[in-house]
Amino acid sequence: MNRLKRILDLIEKILHEFRPTVSVVRHEVDSQAVTEYIYIRILFPKVNAVVTLREYWKSRKLIAYGYYVRVKAYEEWWDNRPHHPEVPTFPHHRHT
Repeated sequence: MNRLKRILDLIEKILHEFRPTVSVVRHEVDSQAVTEYIYIRILFPKVNAVVTLREYWKSRKLIAYGYYVRVKAYEEWWDNRPHHPEVPTFPHHRHT
């Protein structure tokens, strides 16, 4: 079972009562390079919210990620892009 299947099963298990629209925007697996890229968008129309998940895995190690949440006008996201070296948790950081 690949990571995408596990994530979709988890979303269904936890969020099914909210009836979100789940879209796999992009999914790439390279078995030779042992990589997997996942990009999922979850929409919650009743509360005007969206969640996106992006992960890039290589040899069972999470290399890059980005998690984004927007509820009405509030936005927050987390990623590990190396563009804020001043943050103590570099490269992991949060935007609000």
